Amino acid sequence: MPMSGHARNLRRAFTCLSVLAVLTGCPKRFDPRAETVQKSPDADADHEYHEAKARLDVGDAREAETRFADFLRKHPSDPLAPSARIGQARAELLLNQPKKAKEVLQPVAGPADDPTAARARYLMGIALHRTGDWSRSRELLRPFTASIASGDDAVELHAVLADDSVHLDDMQDALVEYSA
Repeated sequence: MPMSGHARNLRRAFTCLSVLAVLTGCPKRFDPRAETVQKSPDADADHEYHEAKARLDVGDAREAETRFADFLRKHPSDPLAPSARIGQARAELLLNQPKKAKEVLQPVAGPADDPTAARARYLMGIALHRTGDWSRSRELLRPFTASIASGDDAVELHAVLADDSVHLDDMQDALVEYSA
C-alpha cells in the first residue's frame, strides 16, 4: 500500500533529524588504534613506515617490531617517527615486552593534546599495568573512560582499570569498572 504524502513527509523529517542527531550530538570518541598518520617527505621513509605497519596489521609483531626499530634508527626526526614509536610499542606489547614498550613510548607520551600523544599515553597506561605500576597506569588511563569508542578497546580499558583498582585495594572502583 503506498504511503500518504503526510506519512512520507514525517518519515523524511524523522530521517533528517536522526542524521543530524548522529552528526552533531555524538561526542568525539577516542579510538586508540585510529591512526592519523602523516606522509613523510622522504619517499623511502614513507615506504619503510608503511611496510612496518603492514606487518603489524597482519599480526606479525616480531617483524613489525624489527622494522619499526630500523625505521627509528634511520629516520629519528621524520614526521612519521612518533607513529613509528606507537607501532613499535604495540608490537612490543604483543611480544609481551611491556618494559621495552614503555621506553619506546616515553618521548611521545607527554601531555600534548594531540591524537598521537593520546594514543601513546593510552599504550603507556597498558604497559605500566603490565609492569605492575597500577597507580600510574590508572592515572594515565582513567581520562579515556569518558571518550573511548565502544568495542574491544573499551572492554580492555575497563578491565585494566578494574585490575589496577584491585591491586590498589580500591574494591569500590574495581566494581564500577567491572560493571562498565
